Amino acid sequence: MHTRRSFLAGAGALAALPGCAAEDDWSFPIPPARRITSGPRHHWFGYYDKLEFDPTNRYVLGMAVDFEGRTPAASDVIGLGMIDLAEGDRWIELGSSSAWSWQQGCMLQWIPSTPSQIIWND
Repeated sequence: MHTRRSFLAGAGALAALPGCAAEDDWSFPIPPARRITSGPRHHWFGYYDKLEFDPTNRYVLGMAVDFEGRTPAASDVIGLGMIDLAEGDRWIELGSSSAWSWQQGCMLQWIPSTPSQIIWND
């Protein structure tokens, strides 16, 4: 099974490989990927330096909104949840936030080294 850590370790090693600068010249196996959410809401995870997987890699945090393609208004609220990968990618609603942006979300993340604690801006 591929994990976030194994993928990032492999991706980081690419920089040291000769001839891997162009996208069409990549000669490494691409890890499998699959969609874990579906509509009608739009889902994403926020910023690059936040932990979206729990320590067991069973749960993935995410955010959801009912619109796309415009700047958020002050009244727009996002839904916060986690996807249970062991239960058919079931969305579990956790809360909401009105303090967010498209790029960073609401800084939703697992607290490092904890199995069940998350934080976000609101």
